[in-house]
Amino acid sequence: MAPVEAHHRVDLALLAGVGAWNIAQNNVSRQAYGSLNALGVMGTMGIGRVLGLGTDELGVGPGALRRGSNIGGPIAAAIALAVTVAAAGPRLRQLFRDERVEQQGLADFAAEVLFRIPVGTALFEESLFRGFLWAWWARRLGEARANSLTSVVFGVWHVLPTLKTVHVYRSGRLARTTSRKTAAVAGSVCLTAVAGMGFGMLRRKAQSVLAPTLVHGAINVASYVAAWIAAGDEHRPAGG
Repeated sequence: MAPVEAHHRVDLALLAGVGAWNIAQNNVSRQAYGSLNALGVMGTMGIGRVLGLGTDELGVGPGALRRGSNIGGPIAAAIALAVTVAAAGPRLRQLFRDERVEQQGLADFAAEVLFRIPVGTALFEESLFRGFLWAWWARRLGEARANSLTSVVFGVWHVLPTLKTVHVYRSGRLARTTSRKTAAVAGSVCLTAVAGMGFGMLRRKAQSVLAPTLVHGAINVASYVAAWIAAGDEHRPAGG
């Protein structure tokens, strides 16, 4: 089998695996989601090593922690501060309202922001997209094309979660009809693909998967904290 044909077969197998994992993670409980994807972090890196990718290529080599922290840390802190301040203001607060957060007690909320989001979402997705898939495609196609390809797949990755959650946000209440829901999904795919390009730029600059992980985690965690702030005590369950 020619090397190019072999690589294409591996590409198809990897994309099929990514699709299957996406379906699986969107059909388990919120408690199982974090643990499943924590195992996925090790799995993606392990598959990368089996395919011959080095730790530097995967963005986890010597010095990656320092470079990722130096570049991603300040950006993550700025994003977290900006989102939290926005949620505290009365004008923007309603945009962050999320029915899932309003139904949670403090223990569940803590589990979300301390484990499920930073590990189960940010670390796993960055290990998969800006770690393993990036390295696999960058070796053959270069970093620019790897960034484009991983960003497109990252955008499509968000179709299922958007379909599941578009109704829980106060800002998404208009997405009731099929056409509006389709528009919401298309918007989410485009937005996350653009975000993926930005994460890829951070990964490329730092040569570390930690930089985009920190920024990705900051966006998601800060948004969840913002939803908690926006909910107010009157919307939370007793004892929460």
